Amino acid sequence: MNPTKPGTPSVPPAAKKPPAAAPKPPLHTAILKLPPTDVAAMRKELANHTVTVAHFGPAFAKIAAQSPQHAATFSAAYARNLATSEEVSHFFGTVAVAAPADRKAIVVANRENQNGIGVVHAVGTLPDAQAEAIMRDFLLEENASVNLKAIDNLGEWFAGAGEALLAAHFPLPETAAAHDGFLDSVGNFFKGAAQTVSHAVQTVGKAVGSVLGGIAKGVTHIVGAIATWTVDQTKNLIHGFLQAGQTIAGIVGSAVQAGYAALKKTLQGILALGRAVGEVLQSVAHLAIDVIANTLRALKELGQQIASVCAWLVGKAFDVVKNIVQAMIHIGEKLADILAAAVRFGAALVSDTVKALIAVGQAVGTILVAAITHPGDITQAVVVALQHLGQTVESLLNSVKAQGLQFVHAVTVSIAKIGTEFAQLAAYLATAAADVTKEIVNAVINAGRKIGDLIFHVAQSAIATVRKIVQAAFELGQNMLQVVRGLLDVTGNLLVASVKAIFELGKTMADFIRAAVANSIDLAESLIAAAVQAGEAVAQVFAAAMAEGLQVLQRALQGVFKHLGPIGAALDWILAQAQNVTAMAWKAVVDVLDTAGRGIHQILDWAKAKSNQALGLVVAALHGAGNVLAQILDWAKTAGDAAIELVSGALLRAGQTINDILLWVEKSALGALQTFVKALLAAGAAVADLAIWAVSRTVQIAKDVVTELLASGATMAQLVADTLAHPGDFTKNLMAAFGEIGKTLKEMVESAIVQPAEDAAKRALTTLKELGKSALDVLKAAAELAGSALGTVFTLILEWFPGSYRPLSATELAAGTVVFGNSVPLDQVRLAVLSIPVDVIEWIEQEVTGQQGRAFTTMTLINFPSWENLITDTVVHELTHVWQNFQVGPIYMVEAIEAQMSKAGYNYGFTDNATGWTNGEGGQQALIAANGNFNSFNREQEAMIIQHYWVRRYGPATEQAEYTEWQPYADIVRGARAAVA
Repeated sequence: MNPTKPGTPSVPPAAKKPPAAAPKPPLHTAILKLPPTDVAAMRKELANHTVTVAHFGPAFAKIAAQSPQHAATFSAAYARNLATSEEVSHFFGTVAVAAPADRKAIVVANRENQNGIGVVHAVGTLPDAQAEAIMRDFLLEENASVNLKAIDNLGEWFAGAGEALLAAHFPLPETAAAHDGFLDSVGNFFKGAAQTVSHAVQTVGKAVGSVLGGIAKGVTHIVGAIATWTVDQTKNLIHGFLQAGQTIAGIVGSAVQAGYAALKKTLQGILALGRAVGEVLQSVAHLAIDVIANTLRALKELGQQIASVCAWLVGKAFDVVKNIVQAMIHIGEKLADILAAAVRFGAALVSDTVKALIAVGQAVGTILVAAITHPGDITQAVVVALQHLGQTVESLLNSVKAQGLQFVHAVTVSIAKIGTEFAQLAAYLATAAADVTKEIVNAVINAGRKIGDLIFHVAQSAIATVRKIVQAAFELGQNMLQVVRGLLDVTGNLLVASVKAIFELGKTMADFIRAAVANSIDLAESLIAAAVQAGEAVAQVFAAAMAEGLQVLQRALQGVFKHLGPIGAALDWILAQAQNVTAMAWKAVVDVLDTAGRGIHQILDWAKAKSNQALGLVVAALHGAGNVLAQILDWAKTAGDAAIELVSGALLRAGQTINDILLWVEKSALGALQTFVKALLAAGAAVADLAIWAVSRTVQIAKDVVTELLASGATMAQLVADTLAHPGDFTKNLMAAFGEIGKTLKEMVESAIVQPAEDAAKRALTTLKELGKSALDVLKAAAELAGSALGTVFTLILEWFPGSYRPLSATELAAGTVVFGNSVPLDQVRLAVLSIPVDVIEWIEQEVTGQQGRAFTTMTLINFPSWENLITDTVVHELTHVWQNFQVGPIYMVEAIEAQMSKAGYNYGFTDNATGWTNGEGGQQALIAANGNFNSFNREQEAMIIQHYWVRRYGPATEQAEYTEWQPYADIVRGARAAVA
């Protein structure tokens, strides 16, 4: 800045005043100067003024007082210049409470100047009463008709709202982009929170409903105007409606009122929105059929298939299914297509669909023909449904019979595959014509079933039907094997009737047999039995079977014997055949009866009644055929003694062993044992075999058998010999059996000692000891027998008592040596002490020797009583017996005993006094007379001669004497050949 002089006052330059601006004319004046319909000009003018909503009313009134047209345009321009939703809401809230005429004029002006969407949006922000007032003026003309432009605006707004709500998951900018005005773009209306938009939609909807008497009417008007909309627009509109509280059903119902084009477009929007076809169908399911039909048609034109409709029908009430099905027929859908679609979704829907078709007038035959002619395999499902609805096999077949046999065939195939109504099918055949019968049988076969499935269900009262079925099968080209195989499950009279029909139709037995045995064993046997029951001769059946081979004949035999009762004809045929056939046949018979659990008793009864020869042949044949011995014998037991004899003989001749036969008797018929033994003897059984078997069992069994054997002429000795000849140790049982039947000990001893071999006799007598018989009892029994029995028995039983033994003492050995030299192995000689029981010794002394305390010798063993003081001369006496043993063997003992029991006894001629017994005095003359022939004396006399020789020559001095007459005999003893141990 420039400096100033001091003291000089500063005077600022005078300022220039700007020229005064021309005053702005009042708003109303400016507006009135503009063209009455120029909204753009008025918006510009408004931009030069600050006009609050509070100022709008006075300005509007002044303008309206001079030009209602200018006022209307002014209100539209003002609304267009509002910048926020709040301003719009405030503005229209003020308008809502203005005078009705002014409100109407303002609302109409906005509607007509492209602010209709803004008006609708404003309505969404207002309270319900204000919203309704604005909406009423917006929608209705003076004559209460609906303004179409308002409807368009409503539709566009709802679509926009729907779009915004669909996209609500995306965040919106916090501030809006610059724009000329809030109402310039419909998108501006929906830039708030989704919840706000949703509230606005509901408010608008409520307002529309209040004005038009229900939003549905508004929807009807709206959808009636969307025919040219895009799919997305329509989708958004539908979503808007749904946000306004509408349902799919309500929307579709409204669309129906608006006409087919509107309905189709609406459905397109609904589907585009992702809603299910089912929701659409549910909305119309209870409406008039033409409405349902139009809905289905529209859906079809939009690409929906019948299948989607049927999918929704699953589980729905029958009246719904019926309505939909009727509507489908109404729009020209084919029955076959409807049925095929239903089949895809299960039996329940098929049943309801078929029921619905019948309910709307479709004939059963028409339904079946439609199903049969459809390329898909749906006939069976339809037949099942019809059966569940009460249709019988007869009604089903009759409903299509007039259409052609091919339809009868198709229905029968389905029935056969279902498999539950063969009884009805068989009953139908009873009265069916031949061509129909043939077609039905053909269908059953083609269904994979058998003619037996039909025959099995033929009633006994209509058994003639069986022949019709069998004949049809042959006429259709089935061979014998196929026909009989088809009879697998047929039994009883029906099987017999089936087989009878085969022969009545001229088929041969040979063909029948070949076919029968080509099946399972059970079926083959049943078929063959049925042939006999049908009247074919058993002989013819078997002959045809035999011509095919023995294996086939076996099947035939099994069939007859397993399944038939009387079997005489079959057995007659068997008996008449060659041996190779008979053997196989009987084996088959046995196997069959065993398998069937029938046993062979009836065969044996038949043979017994026929003849003894037949019985013998049958028993032999049965025996050769298998393990039936027990059954044969069991039968014989109950058939009597004559049968037992015949059977036993036949079995023996057939190679059955006695052991096997009697083993069964032992276990199962012990009471008849003697009867069987007698029968076996009569049949030629060996006594020895019977005896050995018996004694190898219990004593009781041995007793019974032995009794019968003795009664038949066998001897006890024979039985003992047979038993001893067997390697088993059974003699004890035999002897016990002898005792049980009352045989005496004498008889038993006799049967033992008569055995030709010493060892045999010894074993037999030892058995008596084992049975508790004492040696004394045995000796007494032997004593009762004549001849040498006692000696033999005594010799043998001495071995029962081994006792205690000692060698010769020195004195005894010296005496033996001087007398016998080497002729007796003196080192082997033993003397027994306490060996033989006292009672035996006493009995021998008293009854045999007549002397008490007498020693005696067996082989190289000298026995003497324990109380005897054995002196040397006695030892010499007994050593003489030992010498005898080595000269002639054990027979000397028999001879010695015989000597003891003879009248001469021990005395060879000496004086019968003490001296004579001591040294033989008086015996000289006898010795001289014998002239040295030692054998002229018995064995005891020989021993006495040598005893007296020793006494006279080497004995005590008091007893010694001249021994010349004795010397020759002593020389014989000493000079004999040396003994061999």
